[in-house]
Amino acid sequence: MRTLTLALLACLCFVLLMTGARQVYAAEFCSDAYSVNVTLPNQARWDLCWEHRVREGIVLSKIHYTPRHGERRMVLNQAALAQIHVPYDDNGARYHDISDYGLGGNYMAALNQTDCPSGKLLRFGSKAVVCQQNEARGSAFSSNTDRLQGDSFSLFSVSKIGAYNYIPSWRFMDDGSIEPGVGATGALQRYSDRNTEQQGWLIADNKVGIAHLHNFFWRLDFDLNGTSMDDYVEELNFTANSGRTSLTKTRFTTEVARSVDPTTSRTWRIVDGATKNAKGLPISYELRLHQSEQQDLGPASEPFTQNDLYVTRYNSCELFASHNPTVNNCANHLADFVDGEPLTGSDLIVWPSTTFYHMPRAEDAPQMDAHWSYISLSPRDWHAQNPLSTAPDTAASTGGTDGTTPANNPDILFADDFETANQWTRNPYNTDQASSGRWEVGRLEATTYQNIATQRAANTGNAALATGPQAGSMVGSYDLDGGLSSIRSPAINLPSDTKYRLEFAYYFAHLWNASTSDFFRVSIVEGNRRQTVLEQTGNLANRSAQWTNFNTDLAAYAGKTIYILVEAADADAGSIVEAALDSLKVVKQNNTGDITDGIPSGNTTSNTVYSEDFEASLNWTVNPAGADSATVGQWQAAKPQATYYQTIPLQLGAASSGLQALVTGYQAGASVGAYDVDGGVTSVRSPPIHLAANNHYRLQLDYYFAHLWNTTNADFFKISLETEQGRKQTLVLQTGAAANRPAQWSAFSADLSSFAGSTVHLIIEAGDGGAGSMLEAAVDNLRINKY
Repeated sequence: MRTLTLALLACLCFVLLMTGARQVYAAEFCSDAYSVNVTLPNQARWDLCWEHRVREGIVLSKIHYTPRHGERRMVLNQAALAQIHVPYDDNGARYHDISDYGLGGNYMAALNQTDCPSGKLLRFGSKAVVCQQNEARGSAFSSNTDRLQGDSFSLFSVSKIGAYNYIPSWRFMDDGSIEPGVGATGALQRYSDRNTEQQGWLIADNKVGIAHLHNFFWRLDFDLNGTSMDDYVEELNFTANSGRTSLTKTRFTTEVARSVDPTTSRTWRIVDGATKNAKGLPISYELRLHQSEQQDLGPASEPFTQNDLYVTRYNSCELFASHNPTVNNCANHLADFVDGEPLTGSDLIVWPSTTFYHMPRAEDAPQMDAHWSYISLSPRDWHAQNPLSTAPDTAASTGGTDGTTPANNPDILFADDFETANQWTRNPYNTDQASSGRWEVGRLEATTYQNIATQRAANTGNAALATGPQAGSMVGSYDLDGGLSSIRSPAINLPSDTKYRLEFAYYFAHLWNASTSDFFRVSIVEGNRRQTVLEQTGNLANRSAQWTNFNTDLAAYAGKTIYILVEAADADAGSIVEAALDSLKVVKQNNTGDITDGIPSGNTTSNTVYSEDFEASLNWTVNPAGADSATVGQWQAAKPQATYYQTIPLQLGAASSGLQALVTGYQAGASVGAYDVDGGVTSVRSPPIHLAANNHYRLQLDYYFAHLWNTTNADFFKISLETEQGRKQTLVLQTGAAANRPAQWSAFSADLSSFAGSTVHLIIEAGDGGAGSMLEAAVDNLRINKY
């Protein structure tokens, strides 16, 4: 009986512990009534506490951000408005609204559901004072193959001071950004007659609305990653000189007051001194004061207006930017808070500000439209990459085959390009529940939803293995529905004395209504053992159909009989899910140059049939066809000189390896466009390269294609392979777009096995097809290996 009692007690404690664990974020720092915990559609999450104060109004604290599949970390220990300073042009009034009146108490409006459409009202006692709303924030990112609509949630309150209604707002984005802002509406506070027209605007007969400023100050207590004593603040300035823009970082070691400087694009970042991201970079948040077109430089009695940003040590009595209580010898305003105290090893307070100059107009009466002022806080190196994108790393292999298999090639044990009927078995284990979109071999008909491809043409040839190849009358007509669909290959006998690998191309596409219950999976089955080699799961984001190459080592199955099992599931109601597989092979591996994720590893020198690092005189032919039209920026092998536009690198000052690279005009010149590609196309062709028959070959190289926003899709970078018989295949094609694309070395590989038995040339081209486009390109570290 005693044993049973202890067991029951242990179970009860476990249940209570787990119940508490589910509520840990809500109850960790504040009661549930004053806790906000929001998971956005793509699974990014914010949790924080809020409180009501008579002066500051709504104060936020313990603000944590959790990226999708990422780590929960604190960003801000506390955040609040610290002053609304309103000086009038006639000097008839100079208000300090927060310290002298307050945003809370009786000045804070009671909200109703009309004020908060589709939102949630949060109450201080019985009074609804905060509106919490989820909202779409527009495009988070967009590329040719990957795009996503972003989401955010906001908290706002309304305070009425005099004739003005202030709307303090905090907007939290799914990428970790925060946008503090203030809206101002209501009615104009002060009028005079036409004799004061120089200090305002005549909005009616003999009625002048007096112009004035709104200086908004915030008090931000950053405790990045939950620690308060290891943060530091760094100023970033970008200085232009002879066409190059250089970054200078200055770390503040003592309390400081600083101003915006448009000539250097000045920003600041708050850095955690201990924590780094997965790429070894210190995590930080960047602070930008976007609305810098106005600045209030007040009289000598208001020195706190002379700068836009203050950084101080934490002092419990320093609450307001101006008219701060001076009890216990506390300073009166920000300018006096800055008194040379050291910042190193201290809890830091950052005081950003922004200014709105309000020149009244006739449209401001009788009700004034809301004008908004805001600042922005953005994660910089908080993540190792964009936390919202599920696209593969741009540095990964993007090469593929043309779908042809060398006849009687002893190195290929099994292959299926799904162009004809095959011996695969559908629902091999009687586990399928799918009602439509079951695995089927066929010609894939494209389907899209608002420019998002959910099914696209075969990777090679005309057909592929797909979940319902037909398009139907709407995007969901033949997608996977109702549960699991599976299909299994014929038996494949792997010899015991040889190592093999599995290669294929695939995609897994879904819309924002998918969940982690939806998946695409490839497994190896041997006897009763099943090993997953690839699994992709759904999430609450759009994922476009994009063919991706994959390979995995099968050496562990040498001497055994295996099956390849392909599965996909729509396990959530209403999900739009599509998957496909193509160009499947089981291929012999060489002991030297084994393949991992499409890139040879180990010592491949003995298998190298051609290499070029562009360190010596160029033995390639420039303008081989005699048709080039570029007037400047022709291909050259040289040591490149860096060029920048503002902070955007267009030509890197270093080769991918060694000192030289193949570049479009290696010189920097006096301006960023002095030696970029202009006037048309520039091309260069390699010497002849012989690829012996009955071998597999892979091209590898590093490249970049950089351009500014003034490019079009008529601008391009292209690498092609051409045989001496005139057969030509494009290996990579990058086109311009109306966006900035910085220079960054990327790896590229392509399978050349279909050219075995041929003598080939590589042709590299870059083209300026639009008037005034700014573009650069480079290639380095090129090699062709047997594998």
